[in-house]
Amino acid sequence: MPAPLRPISRLGLVGLALFLLAAPAPALAESPWAGEVTPENAARRLVGGPDAVGGIGDFALGNGLVCAVVSHPSQAMDVSPGGGFLVDLGHCGGADDHLSNLVPLVNVSRANVPRVESVAAEFDPDEARIITTARWNGVEIRTVYALAAGEASLRIATEVERVASGGRFALLGLLSVHPSGSLRVFTLDTALPELSAGFEHPSSPGEEWSSIFRGLERADVQVLLADDGFGAGIAYGLHFESAVLEREDEEPVAVPMVALNGIPFTVLGVFTRPFWMGGGPRVGLLEIAQAPSSRTAPSSRAASTTRVRVST
Repeated sequence: MPAPLRPISRLGLVGLALFLLAAPAPALAESPWAGEVTPENAARRLVGGPDAVGGIGDFALGNGLVCAVVSHPSQAMDVSPGGGFLVDLGHCGGADDHLSNLVPLVNVSRANVPRVESVAAEFDPDEARIITTARWNGVEIRTVYALAAGEASLRIATEVERVASGGRFALLGLLSVHPSGSLRVFTLDTALPELSAGFEHPSSPGEEWSSIFRGLERADVQVLLADDGFGAGIAYGLHFESAVLEREDEEPVAVPMVALNGIPFTVLGVFTRPFWMGGGPRVGLLEIAQAPSSRTAPSSRAASTTRVRVST
């Protein structure tokens, strides 16, 4: 039996909308910058805070409002033997980073973290960018982390394309680990807010494919709120702005967006192709049954854009 619907208060929805749409303070902005962290610039470029782990050799970007760090591919992490992922995010000079990491997972499995092969940094007067290229079982994943001038949000644009034969690729998720409940999570489906999880989340699923997919809920927004007992009251708003499947000589087709929630972690993800049956407001057995057969075709590409707003 599916879990009963959990309504969200009107006040909660209004507060979330204001969080996502609030304009930053342009007076604090500066020209965007991006590059490798060196001993000479580390004090200016690194993000401080309780969960800050970036260091010399990593890659940083900022715009005077928001600063972020992407780790070097050789840097091992708790959830991955390698790096090349977002590890720090906060207000420039604020020492308020509470985001331990934001790591891509294939098929929502910790065993399927893509291997980042290259990281590049570039910037112009309008935007700073860090670009990574990763591979997993014949699939290439290109990610652009971008900070535009005057904006208090990080844009993460991801393209997934099959470049060689390999295993099934049904879903790409962004994993955020927050040990000991250091971040409270509010989850929302903006298309059907009355069905959203809000602050209520099921127990963490097991490692089996069927167990993981039974924990999925439709969602395109997660707000991560720092617990008062862990220092600064920063909040992160993750919003999937778009997720589509692009086929040669065809119009892009929207693909489902979902969330997997637990106390020590959250995942916000997209399927790599639309459901060919079902597709109702809940992720049910019919949708779950299609996941093992989902594959990215050589002539197709899955593209998504996630906006991560930083607020207090």
